[in-house]
Amino acid sequence: MKKHLILSIISLILLIFAIIKYINADKEMYYYAKNNLPIYHNKLPFGSKPEYWDHRLDNSGFKIMDKYDFVHIGDHVRYCGYPDILVDSVISYGFNDTLLVAIIADSSKNLYCFIQNDTLIRSITLILLTNCNIEKIKKDYNLKWIENPNKPPENISSTRFFSGILFYFSLIFFIIYFRKYLKEKHKEKKNEIN
Repeated sequence: MKKHLILSIISLILLIFAIIKYINADKEMYYYAKNNLPIYHNKLPFGSKPEYWDHRLDNSGFKIMDKYDFVHIGDHVRYCGYPDILVDSVISYGFNDTLLVAIIADSSKNLYCFIQNDTLIRSITLILLTNCNIEKIKKDYNLKWIENPNKPPENISSTRFFSGILFYFSLIFFIIYFRKYLKEKHKEKKNEIN
């Protein structure tokens, strides 16, 4: 009986560990728009959120949607004041509570630094990346930076995958061993009564 109790406790600890690891990895996958749990909201400033479109009307890739669900940063977007720049893709992006910065490529593959520090569309600034010290901006504004949002890092994907497997196995073992423990405990009580 003691053996089954210990095994069920170990399984429960592994189950809790797997849940924590899974949630942490999935939370990081949110920034690549590849999360499974729909529990992370308003992580980006101005009500923006990341989305990944697989093959939606030949318009696939990573996007940042505004609070009205329009593509804010992504392919085929033009900005007021920059009519000659048609965004082709998002290379990387970063943010804090009051600032959204991205490195974007236009249809001619020129790289620009996108900066937004207010909810108003006129607060958007596009600067050629060669004229922008992106490392200084990252450091000065303490931005959480996401490299290559179209492809999440393998270590985060792997962590989420293996913690999901660990979750299912530890859940199964917990159920098995805890049931055995309860059956033995019930048997003991029945023997005590007789």
